[in-house]
Amino acid sequence: MRDVNTQRNQVTIVTNKAGEFGMGAKVYFYRAGKAKGSAQITQAFHTKAIARMTEGNPQIGDDVTNTAKAPKAGPKVHRVSFAVTGAQSHEFIAEVQFDGQPKQQRKLVLNAEVAAQIAGTTGFTGISAALIKKLEIVWQDGALQVKKVYLSDRSSFDLEQIVATDLYSKIKPPAEMRGQTIKGLVTLVKKVRDQPELADKLGVIVSATARSERLKPGATYKLKIYCNELFAGEILLKHDGQAKNEKIDLNPVDLAPGENSLEVRLVEVTEQGELYLETDNNQLIGMLATDRASNDRSIQVKVILADGQNAQVVQLK
Repeated sequence: MRDVNTQRNQVTIVTNKAGEFGMGAKVYFYRAGKAKGSAQITQAFHTKAIARMTEGNPQIGDDVTNTAKAPKAGPKVHRVSFAVTGAQSHEFIAEVQFDGQPKQQRKLVLNAEVAAQIAGTTGFTGISAALIKKLEIVWQDGALQVKKVYLSDRSSFDLEQIVATDLYSKIKPPAEMRGQTIKGLVTLVKKVRDQPELADKLGVIVSATARSERLKPGATYKLKIYCNELFAGEILLKHDGQAKNEKIDLNPVDLAPGENSLEVRLVEVTEQGELYLETDNNQLIGMLATDRASNDRSIQVKVILADGQNAQVVQLK
């Protein structure tokens, strides 16, 4: 369980394997082996799903299963692209060769979890950059296209696209051949170093004035971001009477290949040990339809909590 949205009576679930939960399937929640309710899948994606709660009181971190039986203990999915937990991206030495041309080396920075749209699917799937062995590419109509990815586990996937701005900016055939169609191959030779920030992202800047009445003195909030109804990220805001400027980066895996509808909510929470329990004070700050996700630039959005009750969500150009 990745998120609980009480306003919509829905939860966001990430799965251990692709296609684990189908449309309309009934799922069950468990916490420490005890049943905590059930829900029905209303939207199913490659490795995540939205479910409508039918009973119980699930919490973030609960186990989700499609059988009315507590799951066995095992590894859980804990991908949280909104929090810097170790390496968010990797720098690689890559070997690049277009047909009939000599090999060249390039340094490429890729997200630790790369957003890739597999042919025949509608959304992005997260692929571990550490598993990528080779990429089949084509230079056509003056632009680079990535056609196929080969992984170190010997699996391969045809691609509609992959979000990797460094790849598109650095990989080009010789200038005299850029008017032609030419195939090539990119091989990741070795990882050079880890980096603590995402290379490709949707960046959200959160700005709150000291006189914003949206934030009560001494209160703690989660600013939560939903993308096309799926939970994408959150940041804690504690009001101490001072102006706030924070930033949160969303992994493109949480986006759609086309336009994205963002919904921003401010939820007051109470602290209980290490837990932040959401209250009924759940405010819709704003909604925004972003530009189409691009292979060569990151989208930037700003959330403004201004004086009084004023609030705004805008895309930065």
